[in-house]
Amino acid sequence: MKRVEGMHLGDLVIEEDALVLRNTMINGNLHMRGGARVIVDGMVGGTLIADDSDVVLNGMAQRVETRGKGKIDGPGMRGQVMK
Repeated sequence: MKRVEGMHLGDLVIEEDALVLRNTMINGNLHMRGGARVIVDGMVGGTLIADDSDVVLNGMAQRVETRGKGKIDGPGMRGQVMK
């Protein structure tokens, strides 16, 4: 499982299983695709996009969007929800 941490100023695309750590801030979009299983404990300043991927949101996202068979679960804070 890939670990993502630190500050990311642009968009980030994840195509494999990953853990976005609590100390992570993504200033752009976080796009998961390709059947990835991702746990997001950090913050996403843009849109969290689950494109045919399973996401557990424990952190925060300004916007969330699902595409295809994508789903977003978890107790995290969501802003605008788009489908």
